[in-house]
Amino acid sequence: MEHPELYIKLIQLAEMHKATGDELEDIKDSDSIEMDAWEIVYQYCFDKDYIPPVKFIENKPAFDDDNTFGEKKWFIDTLIVSHDDVAEISYHLVSKFWPEEFSSKEDFIESTEAYLEASLY
Repeated sequence: MEHPELYIKLIQLAEMHKATGDELEDIKDSDSIEMDAWEIVYQYCFDKDYIPPVKFIENKPAFDDDNTFGEKKWFIDTLIVSHDDVAEISYHLVSKFWPEEFSSKEDFIESTEAYLEASLY
């Protein structure tokens, strides 16, 4: 594990996420925690000066605002399929928040690529 502090923070957020309830305020908290977790991954990518591959930039969906969560998630997704470290960190996040969602990192990457190709943002 190359970035233990990053993984520890994601685990802590996942534990907070699991502790939320089903009331409206809890759902808002849950969404906020999820966004915080993805922000950690986004910042990691930004700090690495990663840029999306050209094939994705050419088909970038239109976003209302440059720093929306949707655009940040699209940015991360393009890097999941092109940088193994981003795929590893993102899969760690997903497997801690939603352990039943994907059977493997490869399944996660394939799903992310399909999501990108369908431009579901």
